[in-house]
Amino acid sequence: MLVQAAFGLLAAELAGYVVLLAAGWGEGSVQDGVYFVVMFGACALCAARAVRGGDRVVWLLLAGGLLAWIAGDMYWDMVDPPGVSIADAGYLAFYALALPALVILLRRRAFGTLATLWADGWVAALTVASIAAYFFVEPVIAGVGGGDVANVIVNLAYPVADTLLLALVIGAAVATRATMRSSWLVLTAGLGVMAISDGVYLNLSWTGTYSETLLLEAGWPAAALAMAWASWTTYGEPTERRALAERAPIVWPVAWGGGSLAVVAVLGLAGDAHPIAIGLAVAGVLSVFGRLMLTDAQNRRLASAASVQALTDPVTGLGNHRALTADLDEILRSTSPDRRVLVVLYDLNGFKDYNDLFGHPAGDALLERLGGRLRDAVGSGLAYRMGGDEFCVVAEVEAGVGQELLVARAGHALSERGDGFSISAAAGHVLAEPGRTTASAALSVADERMYAAKRSTRTSSLQQAIDVLAAVAQERDPRLDG
Repeated sequence: MLVQAAFGLLAAELAGYVVLLAAGWGEGSVQDGVYFVVMFGACALCAARAVRGGDRVVWLLLAGGLLAWIAGDMYWDMVDPPGVSIADAGYLAFYALALPALVILLRRRAFGTLATLWADGWVAALTVASIAAYFFVEPVIAGVGGGDVANVIVNLAYPVADTLLLALVIGAAVATRATMRSSWLVLTAGLGVMAISDGVYLNLSWTGTYSETLLLEAGWPAAALAMAWASWTTYGEPTERRALAERAPIVWPVAWGGGSLAVVAVLGLAGDAHPIAIGLAVAGVLSVFGRLMLTDAQNRRLASAASVQALTDPVTGLGNHRALTADLDEILRSTSPDRRVLVVLYDLNGFKDYNDLFGHPAGDALLERLGGRLRDAVGSGLAYRMGGDEFCVVAEVEAGVGQELLVARAGHALSERGDGFSISAAAGHVLAEPGRTTASAALSVADERMYAAKRSTRTSSLQQAIDVLAAVAQERDPRLDG
């Protein structure tokens, strides 16, 4: 409640300051008094927010920057020095502290932002920088010619700092639009207003049209109050890094690139533009092509990942049924006619009982283990999971040579025994002749043979059970012999 009351009081003070400026009342000490009340209040609220905790370094830097600005203002009002003075040190200290504060907050709040979003921010920053350079930097360059070195450096530092701050603010806002919170929006707006107010002031000062009664004077306390408000609206927001999965529509960089192109056209027609503004605008246009290349590379990666996912079994990492049919068609077309293509289908015995006994997560873990062993067992061959508890192996072999060993080795890889369970594999295989056997025919024959093997295994197990029961019955009653 105390913080809200302080903000309400400062907002009322700011509104009164605007009225005084608009009406031309209380020139001098009255206006200065209201101005400094708002500035000191905003600085104190930023410092209090730092003490409260959370992004402490950011708010300490901003509080220090505002305090340095206030000190520069007070020295200027009391001494009114000509040329470069201590007041300039206070003003420039604000930029030296505000810029790293924004960068630190940006790193904390925008971790994981897509590269394409950063590219959008870069294009926007270059566009804004070209406009700011035309209005802020070029008039100063034209006006400081022939001055002493210190005067030239200090006078150029202001427009350069304003341009950097404005470009960073707009670029950050564009890049982080996917997670733009109200606090971040208010902070960037406050810093942007500060940069614009200072840039317009420099322009008016160099043309000799500046007056302390202009409404422009309200820009600095308004910006300071916005920064203080942003510091307190972040209280309670999560500060952990968040990965962003927001898509980056191409319309944004195209729009900003169009702005850069318009700047180039307008300044080119004007004929009086400095190469700095033209160069930044051209860089903005060229950056759009970089953004398009980045988007193309990202789309290719996504398409490749989707293709791999569509052909891969998610449990075992082996190829799925779709991958099997595509690969088998290609292998049957490309294999030499004097070789054969071995196709083996496996169906697990006892897997349903294992699932019922240990649960589906354990069943998936078992399939993953068996799939890994099968991949290792087939060597240069290819292993697939057809779905459920069915697997497949495809390999090129010499005609009639070595296939039994591979079938047995793969079947052994798909077997596992443990306490209360026994997993084995029924197999059916076919040697397909390249160029004469189709993939569907090979799979159909292998499937029939696999189920025949599975039926014979069941029959054998049933016969063993019958024999055991018959032996027990015979022991109880010898007359049952035979």
